[in-house]
Amino acid sequence: MRSLVAAVRLSLRTENWYSALFVALSMPDICGRLEDPKKPTGQRYVDWFRRYLSDTYGAPPAEPVLSPEDCYALRCALVHEGAGDIAGQQAKKVLNEICFFRPGSQGFGPVRPGHCNRLTNVRINDREFSEALWLRVTDFCEDMCRAVEKWLNDVAREAAIQSRMNGLLPIY
Repeated sequence: MRSLVAAVRLSLRTENWYSALFVALSMPDICGRLEDPKKPTGQRYVDWFRRYLSDTYGAPPAEPVLSPEDCYALRCALVHEGAGDIAGQQAKKVLNEICFFRPGSQGFGPVRPGHCNRLTNVRINDREFSEALWLRVTDFCEDMCRAVEKWLNDVAREAAIQSRMNGLLPIY
């Protein structure tokens, strides 16, 4: 897992945004499987996100900025379709689209630069967004990396998880 975290950070340093996002969005899936291989993919992803990223992206009783279900829907849309539009994803909860912007971007129309901005019924560059979240790609990916590092510390003494971790694909 540490090699995946390192790959995300290298991709960020080299501005390989898509690589960083694909790996970052896959890491909760991998961690969840290492914890409980029998649990369904969507459930383990949502459970893992709730435990490790709810403090960052919001938790009940307030409506989260990014729900675990919407992040899983993004993972499905991006990894399988190359899309940020999650409106058609079964797992989606609140948002219809998740968009990313590069560091140094001055924002998009009414969007203020910052870690993330939630938009409702906004038109940007001839596109309409009913429920969208704009995230800075570097911050999102780094949040994922820090969450995985916390998880690695939490499971360091879990023999079964460590054994399954040894089965991850090595690159020689």
